[in-house]
This record gives sequence, C-alpha cells and structure tokens, in this order.
Amino acid sequence: MRVKKKIRDRILPAQCRKIARNVFRLYALAPVLRVFAFAGAKSALNDFEYCATSQHGEDGILDRIFSVIGFKSRVFVEFGFHPAEANALLLLYKKSFTGLFIDGDAGVCALAEKILGRFVAHRKLRIVNALLNPQTIDAVFKANGISGEIDLLSVDVDSIDYWLWQAIRAIRPRVVIVETTLRLGLGEAVTQALDPPRPALEDPALSPCRGASPLALFELGAAKGYRFLGADSSGVNMFFLRADIAAPNLVSVDLAQAFERAFARSKKPPDIVAPEIIVRALGRGLLVRP
Repeated sequence: MRVKKKIRDRILPAQCRKIARNVFRLYALAPVLRVFAFAGAKSALNDFEYCATSQHGEDGILDRIFSVIGFKSRVFVEFGFHPAEANALLLLYKKSFTGLFIDGDAGVCALAEKILGRFVAHRKLRIVNALLNPQTIDAVFKANGISGEIDLLSVDVDSIDYWLWQAIRAIRPRVVIVETTLRLGLGEAVTQALDPPRPALEDPALSPCRGASPLALFELGAAKGYRFLGADSSGVNMFFLRADIAAPNLVSVDLAQAFERAFARSKKPPDIVAPEIIVRALGRGLLVRP
C-alpha cells in the first residue's frame, strides 16, 4: 500500500488530486447536489448542505440564504482560505462574484494565483498575503478597493477570529460565516486572547483552547447587529444575517438548536474541553472572556 501511495503521489500529488476532485464537483456534481439538497420540506438551515468547493456543506447553506435574500453587490471577502476549498469559490465561479481572498501563508496565496489566475487577470479577484490584526484589517480592505456593503464575509483564521470580526468597520456584510471552536462548549463566552503569552500557546494541554466559543461569537454577532441563523452539521461554522435584512423564511435559532445536529450526526462527536482546562487557559492568558 505504501508503494502504491508513493506512485500515486508522484503521478498526481495530493494537492492536485484535491483540485481535480473539486473541479469535478463544481462543474459536474454541483447542480445535482443542489437538486437533492433543495428537494422536499426542509426545517433547518443545515438541511440544505452540499459541498462543491466547500468543506462542511457551506455551499448549500449559502445557496439557501441567498436564494431567500438575493444578491446585491456580489462582492465577498474571505480570510483564511485554500484555493481548492473555500466558502466563496462557488459564488466566484458560478454567481459572477468579485472579491478578496486573504491568507497569511505565502504558499497558499501563490497557489491561488495559479489556480484562480483568470479571475485575477480580469480584475474579479484580489489575493493578498497578509497577517491580519484588528488595527490594520480595515486598511487592508480599503487598499484593495473593498468598502461599504458587501454580500459575504467569511472568517477562518483558527485563532483571533473574534477580534478581527469585532474590529471590522470598513465593510457591512449582509451575510457572515465565522469558524467557531465547538470544543469550548456552549456555556462559556471565551475567546483566544489577542496577544497570548508564548508559554501558554506552546502548552500542549491547552491546544484545544484556540479560536472562539459559539457563545462568544453569538454575543458578538448580536452586538454588531446580526442574527444567528444556525451552524453546519459538523459544528465548524456559524452563519449570521444582518438584522435589518427582511427574511422571514430564515428563522433565527439558539445555540442549543443549532449545534444539536453537530453532536447528533458527527461520526466522532467533539470532545468538550474540561472546565478545569478552560479555567487554566484563562489563568495563563490564552483565553479571555470578552
């Protein structure tokens, strides 16, 4: 088996296989997946899940949301992405979106330039290699021609997601997807500190205490004028709609409702971090209560 894997990886590296698989999904399977996802009576947002170029059913959930509220600017911003798997890719390919991809990994950005070069060449897409922080995030948007109302913001940096979303003022997204850390549980409003001490970051016992808890993001969304629509079945992403947008067919839910399916349907339910570990992470400055 190891010999076969080496031969396979030499002929078609894993990265190329992922890209080929997603291209097939995008052009051959996406219409079929949508038909199945939208068939019959649906009761919850994550009943509409399907993946063409996303990881956890986000394509189907976004399809459902925008089928209700429609498009306006057809502009997106996504930071923390991969050129073969990203939340905005289906919109870029199929819905004539323009936008901005940002990532701190120069290799990811270089690969994106190759794969998505035709969009870059036609000025439909900008790809920026940058490590974002709350003080500079709005300046990065403005420097790349993004301001005002946009249709979609996707946040996934696995660390200071909370602080980045909190700091944004230059854009007014209609829909926001933000990655959460379900392992922190539903009862604690905690998030990774903006500048945690290095010893705390390097402590393996505290490694599950990264990102932001669902409750912290739920409360931040409400403070910024967004209502919570639900989460994907994997419990990875939370979906928000700006509260001034009329969409009676998109019902707000509470955290318990939203994440019930993540616990029920997951092949390996998330291991909730023990309360004493959260207390330890708070004490050592890795986590804070915003």
